[in-house]
Formats: sequence, structure tokens, C-alpha cells
Amino acid sequence: MQKSITEDPFDKEGVLHHLLQQCSREALCACSQESLNFLAKLFRQQHPQRILVDPSENVEAFLDTLLEHGFCVQAATGNDDGNFQEELERVVGVYKETFETQEMIETVESSYLLFPQRHDRLEEDTFQVITDLYHHALNQSGAVRPTIRLCKKREGFSAQLCRRLKMYDEFLRRLHVMENRLSSTTSRIEATQAALETTQSTLGTTQAALATTQAALETTQAALETTQAALATTQQRVKQLERIVGRVKSLVDEVDVNNAINNNN
Repeated sequence: MQKSITEDPFDKEGVLHHLLQQCSREALCACSQESLNFLAKLFRQQHPQRILVDPSENVEAFLDTLLEHGFCVQAATGNDDGNFQEELERVVGVYKETFETQEMIETVESSYLLFPQRHDRLEEDTFQVITDLYHHALNQSGAVRPTIRLCKKREGFSAQLCRRLKMYDEFLRRLHVMENRLSSTTSRIEATQAALETTQSTLGTTQAALATTQAALETTQAALETTQAALATTQQRVKQLERIVGRVKSLVDEVDVNNAINNNN
């Protein structure tokens, strides 16, 4: 049964829940440290009062806790093959990227630039840089709308601006990465669809050939039954002829015996 990547990683109808319910301990141990750290983060969200060992310190104890609280359910015959572990890594990576991007969006939307109180002394092109930065981020993401407030100077304006530039740059980089992944996934889906159509076409041709072969087989079967019936009739006639030949031979032998007796007399 195909499962989808749901918005909520804890959704019981989602693919992550399905994988964690079917995963073996060996497959979990084979996951990367980043994936295990993210699973630890999800576990702490779901069970904030539970004590969880850091997976980087003791993987076995970490897995024991996940299994103990039903976060993972080790199947009697777990999936240890590379394809299953690769799929688990992929799904965890998607959720990890989504969570980090969401956190970044929330940080950007809830933060603001601190302008010096006496901003009139700044050069006009500095404000233009900020304006361009704001509109560029808005055009790229369509959702980012940071609040710009005028307040007392608390730290260097250049330091704030550099930090904000780095944040926007990282945010846009992640958006582009996700866009590329989406494009790659779309291409793979299209290729799979084309392969499916080719397979369906081949299957249709094969089914037509099979139907033709089946019809020919039925014709051959009917001819065989006719031949068998004719053979049975022929065998009966042969037996009748054998009986007639036997009688004729018996009569001939009897005539020969009578002739021999007559000759002796």
C-alpha cells in the first residue's frame, strides 16, 4: 500500500509512521547521525517528559527508548535491505529539511532590523540596499515579510545587516535546493509514467498475442479431438478387418485340409 509524506510526521496514515512501524533495529542503526538526531528531535516533541539518550553517545540505548515507547515498532521480520533504509533516510531528510525551513521562516517573520535612532545620518544608498534586499526576499519566497522598526541602536547596524543578509541568503539557498528536488522528483515521475505507458502498451500487445495463441490452441484442440475420433473409428474398422481376415484364413485352411483328404482318397 502506497503511503504519502504528510504535513504532520506523526500522522498514522503517513509514510514516516509506516516506515518506523516496519523498520528493523539493524536498518535504524544503519541510518546517518543526522537522521538519528532528527528522530530524537521528533521523539522529544512527542514525549517531552521522557529522558532520551543522545544517539551520538549511545545508539543502542537511544533505540531501546524509541522501541520502549512505541515510537518505533520492530517487526518480527524487519526490513534490513538497502532500499528500505534508503527510503527511510530520504523521508527523514524531507521532514528535516521542511522543519528547518519552517523554523527559518518563523525566525525571519518574527524578527526585525534595528535601525540607529539617528538614521538621518546614513547615506541614502544604504536604505536602498535594505529596500532591494526586502523586495528581493519577498519576490523569491512570496511569504517572507519581515517587520522593519525604528528604535534605539543596540548593536552595530552593519552587524545586523550582515546577519540578515546571511539569513536571507541561506533561506533562498534552501528554497532553490527544494525547488531542484521538486524538479528532479517531477522528472522521475514523468519518466516512470512514460515507462508505465510503454509497459501497458507492451502488455496490451502481449495480451492480444496471447488471445491469438489461445484461439489457435482451441482450434488445434478441436482438430486434435476430431483426429482422435477418426483414429478411434479407424481402429474399430481395423479390428473388424482383422476378424474378417482371420475368418477367411480359417476357411482357406479348412479348404486346404479337405483338398488334401480328397487327394489321398
